[in-house]
Amino acid sequence: MLRFVKEKARKMKKKKISKKLIIITIVLLVILTSLILSEFGFYDKIKNINKEPSLIELKDECSLIMNTILHQIENEDKCKIRCYNECNIRKMKFFRVEFSFQENSCHKCDCYCK
Repeated sequence: MLRFVKEKARKMKKKKISKKLIIITIVLLVILTSLILSEFGFYDKIKNINKEPSLIELKDECSLIMNTILHQIENEDKCKIRCYNECNIRKMKFFRVEFSFQENSCHKCDCYCK
């Protein structure tokens, strides 16, 4: 009878130790996963999914020389490049660009970043 009680106590002790090891392993895996997610910037991506894009108006800075208007931003491609760079400077992600061609004045370049 005493032998049976000792064996049962030993089994119970092993069960407690294995439960503690499982809990410690799960906690360590959760910590490791959160560290990996934060290192690769997944939290920022998840946070910005539903965020509305911010409008940044880029100035064309045109000038009139000999009856000709010279533009800093001549077309949509240059507008897109400037917009992409502006988003990177602000540590945001490029979303889209709207370029408006103006006949006798400076062009309009609206930049949207997330």
